Amino acid sequence: MVAKTLLIYPSFDWQQHYGKMSKVAPSLIPVSLLYLAGYLEYKGIPVKILDGQVEPFNSENLKKLLLMEKPEIVGVTCMTPIVAETKEVVKIVKETLPDSLVVVGGIHPTILPEEIINFEGVDVIVRGEGEYTFYELIKAYKEKRDFEKIKGLTFKKNGKIIHTPSRPFLKKLDELPIPAYHLVPMDKYHQIPDSTFALPLRAMITSRGCPF
Repeated sequence: MVAKTLLIYPSFDWQQHYGKMSKVAPSLIPVSLLYLAGYLEYKGIPVKILDGQVEPFNSENLKKLLLMEKPEIVGVTCMTPIVAETKEVVKIVKETLPDSLVVVGGIHPTILPEEIINFEGVDVIVRGEGEYTFYELIKAYKEKRDFEKIKGLTFKKNGKIIHTPSRPFLKKLDELPIPAYHLVPMDKYHQIPDSTFALPLRAMITSRGCPF
């Protein structure tokens, strides 16, 4: 199974988010996308990452990239501070590549899937941890099978919102491949100055979840 996939972290306005601190604000390694991409590559799926934090893009050059790459599946990650940017990105993707499958994941759509599934251009929401769910979704899409048997999805069918059962949490993170560091410009990421020990940065996870 070959399914060309593009994963996007939307660009955002540093000044709007950080104000006077924008010049020293951190650009965080998109660890979730790197783990997801690493798993997809392990499964033989070609994947690229566009991280708008360090490779800023506007609507025009995003369209050019989409037309050049022609991905079959586009995944967009969404946290609460970048909901508006996510909304704009998925709209552009669907307008540019109407036959592509547009998927949104991340903490915000996990908590509020019914909000995001109603955005123009969104086909499917991946809730919770995405590695296994996204791979199963791609496989079903390529084989033209229904999505209802895949855990952790939200989508529309005949105008009705469908929530499949939640996928259990991964218990053994060591089963996941090494993150796909080679798909992003690692030398462009930086922490805030007083917490930077060495560059370039590297990041990995030893557990998932937050007690708060």
